[in-house]
Amino acid sequence: MRKLKRIYLTLAGEDNQLIQRCNGNAKRTFAAIRILVLTIFLGCCISAGSFMFYLFQGNKWMVVPVGVVWALLVTNMYLLLLHTVTPTLLPVKNKLLARARSFFSAAMLFRLLFMSLLAIIIAQPINVLCLSPFVQKSLNKYKTEYKGEMTIAADSALVAGECRCGRDLHRADAATITMETRGLIEAKHAWLYRKIAEDSARLFAMQRMLDSLKHWHGRFSDHWKHISDSVRLQLEVALIKEQQSHAAFLLQLQGIDLVDGGEQADMSYTRSALQNLIVARMNNDKRLRVLMEHSNFYIKRNQIILNENPVSWIITLVVIGVFLLPIYLKYSIRNKGIFYDEKERLERDMVLEYYRDFKSDYLLAFRHCIMQYNTRSREKMLPWLEKVRDIRPDVYSKLLQQLEETLKDDVEKYEYWADHPFRTVRKYDAFPLSEQSDLLTLIYPAAL
Repeated sequence: MRKLKRIYLTLAGEDNQLIQRCNGNAKRTFAAIRILVLTIFLGCCISAGSFMFYLFQGNKWMVVPVGVVWALLVTNMYLLLLHTVTPTLLPVKNKLLARARSFFSAAMLFRLLFMSLLAIIIAQPINVLCLSPFVQKSLNKYKTEYKGEMTIAADSALVAGECRCGRDLHRADAATITMETRGLIEAKHAWLYRKIAEDSARLFAMQRMLDSLKHWHGRFSDHWKHISDSVRLQLEVALIKEQQSHAAFLLQLQGIDLVDGGEQADMSYTRSALQNLIVARMNNDKRLRVLMEHSNFYIKRNQIILNENPVSWIITLVVIGVFLLPIYLKYSIRNKGIFYDEKERLERDMVLEYYRDFKSDYLLAFRHCIMQYNTRSREKMLPWLEKVRDIRPDVYSKLLQQLEETLKDDVEKYEYWADHPFRTVRKYDAFPLSEQSDLLTLIYPAAL
């Protein structure tokens, strides 16, 4: 329970010890943020679980692990965003400070857009989970149109195969055809030409129905709905007749008597090719029917829900609001207590303490280097000073004193900024330079 409580306290997006120092309004705001973040986690679990359930056709073993992992990922991203939704507490330049204090800054707008996009993605599986029963009728209509499109594509290949068989038969009889036998040959092949004509006419009629339905999409008045339903019913009847026609033609092929002579081989080959075409076409219908029965049309279901059910947009807006509300609440805390004042004091003290430690370590390292340099310099200069001492002791004493003053180990780190370590105000030493002599005195103080 202590671990769960600790996890729950981290959902506020801030240090709980700082939150405990705030007044009641700020504490209640942070409590609301925790509840909203927990709601986001649960909503992500439901959304990802629902998506995986539909994607894997009811596989329940994928729902829980994927939902939890996805929810943890989104929640961690959201908590990282909440940590960044805070005013600029440490000193910065005036332009940057004014921009950071504005809620509708470029960075904040980018965060809001990113969270809104994520919320829209998460809302769609929830829409499908809640509103699927209300769009089943429209989904069945789409299935009819989809089956019609697939049937037209398959029948186009079938008609092309039938025409190829007709050309083969005509090519086989071309050597023996005469004016007297043309009528007999055409009568012999009439059953195939009639089949090609029927399939082509049916294909053209179904294509016109589909074109009409696509043209009427988006018209939601009762008049156009009635017309669309009537055309869709005719399309279903045409699809049934098309299947019956193929079955009947297959039986007709099996009952054709082959003639004797050289024509028997040609007719046998043509009949076998046509039977293969029809059987392949009927098997394609069976596979398509099985596929449509086992497919849930998840993407199309979601599209229909968004297009036809206004409740889906209400759910999407609610999810977006749940994602954006904690950001606004976190921003509004700056007007509800001393939370940011206390956080600013702690951050300033922490930065100053770290800078003092850095400056101390830097100074020790710098003094160590200066000490080594001074030691080497003394070792090089003392032999020369010893020679001077034998000749001019007074000059020796003066040079030795200058050398000791020059090689001092007492150094300090120079600060380029007046408000180090925040670096917002550059240090400026003002010297009155009214005349040329003042500049010379500043550059060469000892010479003058």
